[in-house]
Amino acid sequence: IYIKGGGDPSLGSRFFSKKINLFKKEWFDAIRKLGIDSITGSVIGDATWFKDDMIPTTWIWGDIGNYYGAGPSGLSIYDNTFYLDFTSGPKSGDPTEITCIRPYVPGLNVDNRVVSANIRNDQAYIFGAPYNQNRIIQGRIPKNKENFEVKGAMPDPAYQAAWELSWLLIDSGLVVNGVPTTVRRSRAKGQEFEAKRIRFHEHRSPSLSQIIYWTNMLSINLYAEHLLRALAKRKYKDGSNFSGTVAIGKHWEAKGINTIGLHVNDGSGLSRYNAISAEHLTRILASMDSSKYSKSFKSSLPIAGRSGTLKNMCKGTSAEGNLRAKSGTMSRVKSYAGYVTTKSKRRLAFSVMINNHSCTGQELKKKLERLMVTMASYPK
Repeated sequence: IYIKGGGDPSLGSRFFSKKINLFKKEWFDAIRKLGIDSITGSVIGDATWFKDDMIPTTWIWGDIGNYYGAGPSGLSIYDNTFYLDFTSGPKSGDPTEITCIRPYVPGLNVDNRVVSANIRNDQAYIFGAPYNQNRIIQGRIPKNKENFEVKGAMPDPAYQAAWELSWLLIDSGLVVNGVPTTVRRSRAKGQEFEAKRIRFHEHRSPSLSQIIYWTNMLSINLYAEHLLRALAKRKYKDGSNFSGTVAIGKHWEAKGINTIGLHVNDGSGLSRYNAISAEHLTRILASMDSSKYSKSFKSSLPIAGRSGTLKNMCKGTSAEGNLRAKSGTMSRVKSYAGYVTTKSKRRLAFSVMINNHSCTGQELKKKLERLMVTMASYPK
């Protein structure tokens, strides 16, 4: 039995359903409906809809093992994320213990070097490459905690999907003779597959607008990377990072935007090789304002004081409920781009970018918040 991925990032996603395992019941019911009670071969995950290189070449080592550095796969599952539950000691410097890994990731080996500390937030970082089962986690978490959650990037989502279905079938009494695997793993061993397959069940993703909504509302890097590769697949029949970035540049050139100095290396902006100006973004926003997709695009942007990454900003001001913007944050980088209507009913598209700031992230956020309120209060 093959599980053929089509680039859907939402399979088993917590953003779309609290019942993240519901799809497995649908798959199982479809198999039993055919009267299948045994499989002489294996359950095989097929992620070939996209290229195998889940991580863009310009991402840094310190990001790719963590949940925000989860790479896109032709067959993704559970947001390509696993969760580590920690128990920490009562004193700073005490060792910590991993009490649970959710979901169970077959073969995962975690070298835990995290210690307890007198802090309030998660300062633990996971290091590990795609398709590799070894992970090192180091850093600090708050002391005296139970079930403290740290999120990591799943090593091989396609294999995870095959493993999950294979064991569901076995636990339900079916006979599965082969071990779960993927097309990528099998080809690495020199095995090839017959082209002929019979499709007996299809799982459809949510609409594109729904996926874009969560991408922008909560800054989900994984979804942005999926959208980039889906664009590459649609435009060039090549689900690669490179083809996706080429398609983006050509699209905005065709819209009349000067793309000199615009360098796009991924879908989410996690790459430090990206370069884009505030002028690029405001012109893109202005173009989207007159697009037939304007309404769905704008509805995906967080609203100041109301939703998403802007939920706690600009409350009680003229920007609350008025300003919509996408935030962007990295080490020493803070940016916002979106729309606001002034007191005189003038509509503005804006972009502000701060690189290599010397103040803290929170201090800078407050400064930019004041700037956004000023725009909303502007009388002209």
